Amino acid sequence: MYLHNTLRVDGGSEDGTHDDVRLSDLGAAAAYDRLAHPQLERIEVRSYGKLVEDLLSWCEVAEGAVKGIADGGVAAMEAVVARCTREELAEVPTFEEVLALYSSYGHA
Repeated sequence: MYLHNTLRVDGGSEDGTHDDVRLSDLGAAAAYDRLAHPQLERIEVRSYGKLVEDLLSWCEVAEGAVKGIADGGVAAMEAVVARCTREELAEVPTFEEVLALYSSYGHA
């Protein structure tokens, strides 16, 4: 899932009270061997980090909390964004490491 595969629709819910996020154009999806191509996984993780960063930017964050996200969830997501979007590809975690990061915050 990439940022460019999401569409935010203001007031898009059936009752018009909240925004909808829609996924689209997933036709370019592909599988890869993460052990044979570790750099490719890190590129994918960086893209995931940018997606999370954008989704957080749509949320109204008040005192570190977002409605519907458990306590500490915003901090966990911000930590994931910081790790996933590092400039040096070698410093970007694997998806397994991202899951461990969420788990360390109690949000896996």
